Amino acid sequence: MKYQKRWPVGLISLTLFCTVARADDGRLIEKQLRKTYDNYALSLKIPYASENLHFDSKGQLVGISPVGAWTTSGILQAGKIVLKPNVLQINGKRILVALRASQGSSILVPIVTARSVHISIELESTTSNIDQLIT
Repeated sequence: MKYQKRWPVGLISLTLFCTVARADDGRLIEKQLRKTYDNYALSLKIPYASENLHFDSKGQLVGISPVGAWTTSGILQAGKIVLKPNVLQINGKRILVALRASQGSSILVPIVTARSVHISIELESTTSNIDQLIT
C-alpha cells in the first residue's frame, strides 16, 4: 500500500458518536467512508498501542491497552472500512512518524509500517449522514 502525501487532510479523531443506519443508508454511508478515508491517515485521540482496539459509542476504550508514543502508535493508514448494524470497523497499518533533517531544518516524515491495527467502534443510534459519523 503506497502512502499518499495527503495524510494531514485525513487526520480525524476516532471518537465517533453514531450508530446503526438502515441497511440502504448503511451501505451508502460505508461507501462514502471508503471513498473519503481509504488510504488516508487517521489519528487516534489517545495513541493506544494494542493491535486490536474496541471503543464504545462514546469513544471510550473497552478493555485495556498500553498507551504508546504518538509517533509510533497514534496514527494509522485506513485500509478496510466496514459499517455493520452495531459497529464500525477500521483495519489499517500503523504509521511511524520520524524526524528527519532536511536542508538545515527538521521535518516529520510519515512511514507506513507492516504493523496491523484493527479498530471497532460500537454504534448506538440511527444515522443517515456521514457527517454524523465523524467528529
